[in-house]
Amino acid sequence: MFNFTCQYDPAQHYIIEPEIIRWCRRQVDDKETKTHLFAYFHLRHRTFVIGWWVGSEHGRFVDMINLGYSLSNFDRSMAQEFVRRLKQPTTSADIHRFMNDSSSDELHRRQDDGLAEAEVLDRDFGLN
Repeated sequence: MFNFTCQYDPAQHYIIEPEIIRWCRRQVDDKETKTHLFAYFHLRHRTFVIGWWVGSEHGRFVDMINLGYSLSNFDRSMAQEFVRRLKQPTTSADIHRFMNDSSSDELHRRQDDGLAEAEVLDRDFGLN
């Protein structure tokens, strides 16, 4: 159903209230569940995301749908994916995909960090 949990950080997450999140809340039947949905702009990645509070008192949430660089990316296919994630349980294939995506993201982040560090060493000390 969802991705891995994140910790809310005001330096990285800016909560917004676009029309899309109101549409998402209308897809939910009970009032308590509606309060779990929110949208935010990720300040570091510059992307819009629909999130789900899993522990709002502790600032824990998961990303449901990443809309990319524009709210206008929310099209029919994303709407269908949102409803599917909201109403269907997570399958083992979903978990496998999430884990692979997460591992790939972490690997790319480490590679980027390594390249940035090598550039700094080369620039500052001529070590590369």
